[in-house]
Amino acid sequence: MQLTKIGTQLPYFSITVEERTEHRLRSFGCMHKEILEAYPELSDLVTMHLSDINGVPTHAIENGWYWLAPSLELPTVQYKHADKSEAFDFFCNHCRIPLHEGRKIQDAIYENYERHDTSTEDAKAVWVEICESMKPRWKREANELIKKYNLKVVQRRQTRFQT
Repeated sequence: MQLTKIGTQLPYFSITVEERTEHRLRSFGCMHKEILEAYPELSDLVTMHLSDINGVPTHAIENGWYWLAPSLELPTVQYKHADKSEAFDFFCNHCRIPLHEGRKIQDAIYENYERHDTSTEDAKAVWVEICESMKPRWKREANELIKKYNLKVVQRRQTRFQT
């Protein structure tokens, strides 16, 4: 287990697997269901997958908004999902928060939106502030896992396919 660093980006958590039979590669990747079936004690690492060394989820603001916005049902939100509940679950998983905390975030955005009759951009700005306020918690979570698993940063070569 390690923190992966490619190029100049921040090191990040990555938990993947290679499945081999008779020395031949059968499958590989972030097969988290299979990893957790074999090693349920690694669930804390799986939840941190692709978060940076500071515990910040990949594109925390944009990906968070992508999944949160449809659950808000604001009239001008550009992101739509057939299943708003599923989108909200993805949001909570992305931010590593329980559903009740996600509902508090929704309420804070609704309150600001209704009080100020604001635009979607203003609603997103509330999300950005909330997201920024999560960074100390994410950092603590990352530090705990780095210590627990004695993770080290491993520099990988950047391939021509990676930017």
